Amino acid sequence: MAEPGGVRGPGWPTRLRSLPAHHAHAALASLGRLWRGGAASLMSTGVAGISLALPLGLAILVNNATQLTGVTQDSARISAFLDIGLKSPAIKSLQRRIRTLSGVKHVRLVTPDQALKEFNQLSGFRSAFASLGQNPLPPVLEVTPIDTRIQAIQKLATTLGKINGIDQVVSDTHWIARLNAMLTIARRTIWILAGLLSLAVLGIVGNTVRLEIESRRNEIQVQKLVGATNAFVRRPFLYGGLWYGAAAGLMAWLLVTLSLTLLAGPIARLGNLYQGSITLHGPGVPGFFAMLGIGAGLGWLGALIALGRHLREVEPD
Repeated sequence: MAEPGGVRGPGWPTRLRSLPAHHAHAALASLGRLWRGGAASLMSTGVAGISLALPLGLAILVNNATQLTGVTQDSARISAFLDIGLKSPAIKSLQRRIRTLSGVKHVRLVTPDQALKEFNQLSGFRSAFASLGQNPLPPVLEVTPIDTRIQAIQKLATTLGKINGIDQVVSDTHWIARLNAMLTIARRTIWILAGLLSLAVLGIVGNTVRLEIESRRNEIQVQKLVGATNAFVRRPFLYGGLWYGAAAGLMAWLLVTLSLTLLAGPIARLGNLYQGSITLHGPGVPGFFAMLGIGAGLGWLGALIALGRHLREVEPD
C-alpha cells in the first residue's frame, strides 16, 4: 500500500516493457559519444586494436606456417645410397624389391652420372670433381613413401637400412620435426601473449571509462539524486566499453588483413623455393565476427571492472 501523499512509481510490467527502449537509447547515446570523441577515441581504439592484432596476426602466421610442413612432407624423399661396387643387374633387382615393400609409393634410380651432374649444377664444384679423374658418387634410390608422417618415414628408412646392398639411408625428416617443435612453442607463446595483451585491453578500456566517469560526475550525481538505479547509471558506460572493444576488434581485423595482403607475395616466393605453393589464409569472415565478439567482450568486461571501482566514489553531496 502506498504511503499517504506518496507517488506510486511505474509497476514492473511497465518497466519491463520500457527496458528495451532504455537499452537502445543507452547504446545509441554511448555510440554517439564514441563518435564525437574524435581523436581521443581513435587513439584509445587504435592502441586496443593493435594489442588485439598482435596475437591474432602471429596466430595466423603460425597456422599458415604449418603449410610449409605440409609442403615438405608431401615432397618427402628417402635417399638410399647403394654400395659403389654394385652392378646394374643387382641395382635393378634391388629397385624392384624396394618397390614391393609396404608403404613405398615410388622408387627412382639416380645413376652416378646423373648424381654428378645434379651436384655440379647445385654446388659449383665442377672443376674440383673433374680433377679427381673418376666419379666418386654412388648410385642412389630415391624412395617416395605413401605415408608422409614423420614416424612412418622413419620406420620405412629403418627397414631400408637393413637391406643388403644399401650402404646408407638418409631421410630429411629431422628438420621437419624441429620445425613442428618450434611451431608448438610458438603457439604456446601466442597464448601467453594473447592473455597479457587482453589484460592491456582491459586496462585501456577501463581507463577510458574512468575518465568518462570523471567528466560526467555532475550528471551522475544528479541522476542519483532523482532516484536513478545503479543499473541505469552503469548502462551507458557498459555500452560504451562494448563499442570501444568492438571497434578495437574491427581495427585488429583490418590491420591483420592488410598485413597479410602485403606479405602474400614474399611468402608465395618462399613456397616456390620449397617446390610447393603456400597460400596465406587470412582471418576471413569467421575471424571478423570472432574479433568483434572478443573485442566487445573485453571492452564490456573492462568497463564493468572500472565501474565497480570508480562509480561508487561518485555520490550526491
